[in-house]
Amino acid sequence: MSPAPSILAGTRSATATFPTLDEIKAVLGIDPSDTTKDAQITSGVLATIAMIETYLGRGIKRETVIGERFEPIDTRDPKLFLWRFPVESVTEVRVEGAPVAGWRVYPRQGVLNMGTGHYAHACNDGPLTEVDYVGGYADDAWPPDLIEAVMRAFYGRWSVAFGAAGDAPSPAGRVKSWTADGLSVSMTDPSIGMGSQEAGAVIPPDLANVAAMLDAYRVRFVRGV
Repeated sequence: MSPAPSILAGTRSATATFPTLDEIKAVLGIDPSDTTKDAQITSGVLATIAMIETYLGRGIKRETVIGERFEPIDTRDPKLFLWRFPVESVTEVRVEGAPVAGWRVYPRQGVLNMGTGHYAHACNDGPLTEVDYVGGYADDAWPPDLIEAVMRAFYGRWSVAFGAAGDAPSPAGRVKSWTADGLSVSMTDPSIGMGSQEAGAVIPPDLANVAAMLDAYRVRFVRGV
């Protein structure tokens, strides 16, 4: 007999592609040729990501950041947490407007270590630091669990807003599952993913069912791991 196939033989890639507008419309039961809700879907997804970013205390969507500012109170520790992570590249670091060298970036954590040569200053009268960089997850390189958290939250918010309007699944037939890029998610149990309120975290109601999934990303912010 041939050996039984390994359950891990088909393990997904470590990254996945964020769902396209047409894929999201298919889940919502909207015909791809119907563009009347495109703007609302797009703004809804972006608003959901922004809500998650506020909850995490860091940005996750890929953007080019010019001149992220760190005030003297931030630079007492030479390890600076860049707002968007992971960091794809750092273009320039400036202290009081002058480019500096000798820093080191930890891309996955989104931490910039300035070293020991730039911050010999009094706590209340230190230099202003600015960083130009590209950070956040690219469209085709999101962690699958983070995509799942974003889409769970978005579909839940959409169902509440439009479930009874005939523009999306009705309350009797709201979004129960979705599949994209090999990622399959069930929405049938609203208790799945209820987050802990560790360290006094206030969980927005729209994120209650994904808060636990986001905890690991909050840990990265707090501990830099």
